[in-house]
Parts: sequence; C-alpha cells; structure tokens
Amino acid sequence: PKQQQRIHQYSATVGRILDSISYGRSKLGETISIDEVKGNANFEKYQCILVDPIKHRVLDILSDRKRTNLANYFYSIPKAERYRVKFFSCDMWEQYVDLARIYFPNATIVIDKYHFIRQVTWAIERVRKRLQKNYACKSSKIL
Repeated sequence: PKQQQRIHQYSATVGRILDSISYGRSKLGETISIDEVKGNANFEKYQCILVDPIKHRVLDILSDRKRTNLANYFYSIPKAERYRVKFFSCDMWEQYVDLARIYFPNATIVIDKYHFIRQVTWAIERVRKRLQKNYACKSSKIL
C-alpha cells in the first residue's frame, strides 16, 4: 500500500512537470507527414502527429484531429513557411487531403505507402474472390 501511494505520488509529480513544459513549434521542412495516433489527450480518442519524414523528427502533436482545430493550427503557420512545403504525405482521409490543398497549395499530396499498398491489396483480393467463384472447387484453391 505505501509503495503504491509513493508510485502514485511520483506519477502525479511527473505528470505535473510534463504538463508545465512548453516547446515552440518546429519549422516545417519541404516534406511533412500527418497521421493520427490513438490516445486520450483531452478525452479525445485520436491525436494528430506532424512529422518531418526526411529528418525523422516529430514536428508537433496536436490534441485532436478535428478539422477546425487543424485548420486553425495550419493557419497560424506563416504563409511563406507553408508555401515552401513541396510534399504533403498523409493517409486517404479526405480532411487531410482537403486541408493540404488549402494550406499547402504548392505541395504535391502523396498518399503514404502503407495505405496505398493496403488499397491495392484489397482490390486484388476482390478480383481474386470474383474469379474464384467461376472455377470448379479444386481449381479455385489455386487462386
């Protein structure tokens, strides 16, 4: 019991210290990636993470991925800095693509490799299943 109390006190202290730390926003590079991470910051199920995939560093983590909050965040970045971004990598979530078009008009939007491959794999699987229905039982196992 006493050890659990001590652990709880240390956890609370560490939490207060981390909550008090504030870092300035990192400048955007020529390439940025955006994705969501599952968490529970501010009772939100997903947070949004911005990454520089070239320098392998986290640029920022936002408390949610709501369109209005992302729009406000991107709007707060100086236009000249946003316009220097050449590549914007994201999944196929329409909100990310729309925001990229609005706030990063000079960037080429790139769908990340994982989501692209997943869509291709699902498409091939649908074709395989459709073709498999046309074959006799034994030869359908080949597919």
